[in-house]
Amino acid sequence: FDKSILISCLKYSIPLMPAMLGSLISAASDRLVIAEYVNMETVALYSFAFQIASLVYVAGDAITRTMTPLAMSGLVNNKEETKIKIADFSVIIWSVMILVNLIIFLFSKEIVKIMGSDAYEQAYILIPFLGFVYVLGMQQRFPNQIIQFYKKSWIISAGCIIMGGANLLLNLIFVPHWGFVAAVVNTILSNAIYVLWTFIQASRLEKINYKWRKLLLISIVFIALLFLEYIIVSSMEVTIL
Repeated sequence: FDKSILISCLKYSIPLMPAMLGSLISAASDRLVIAEYVNMETVALYSFAFQIASLVYVAGDAITRTMTPLAMSGLVNNKEETKIKIADFSVIIWSVMILVNLIIFLFSKEIVKIMGSDAYEQAYILIPFLGFVYVLGMQQRFPNQIIQFYKKSWIISAGCIIMGGANLLLNLIFVPHWGFVAAVVNTILSNAIYVLWTFIQASRLEKINYKWRKLLLISIVFIALLFLEYIIVSSMEVTIL
């Protein structure tokens, strides 16, 4: 038994504990505030859409799960080359995740029809926006590699607390006036704040030249395709035999 290894592990893991609190607040606040200021039927609709949108997370997690050991190994053995690969992989993941989100939205009416009743019919509208939360989440994993490499786990916890607090505050302000639409926007904004926080903090530890222009161009294409898909999907009639 090596006491120094235990102490090292605890120094890394204990600062991560508040991250769970921040994530819990972020995940629960929208539903609790909707229940308080709108109604339980809307909570059910919102939660149902979120469950379907989580398919985006499943796809992204499967793709990026191997990234951590590869990134850690690369940062130890060839840091500069690994930083270039991280920037390139960021663009690839952004493109793939947006494509997955669009594909799920394209079949969203069918998924809703199969998994739910007619009461959940309008949930399909929320799916691509809630799915975008997971698209952002996959990007957050890139700066997280740098943060974990330098063992600055408190940055992750601080980001989660900021995200949870921002989501709760925004929901309390806007949901009473705009209902579940505000909850969707607030969830995206609070997650974007978290992603921005991790990118800023990671850049202070290690500078990576991310390809922001390509990421922006892909985002513009996503918005255009999302609008086109909305026109197509909203006009579709779905019948399950």
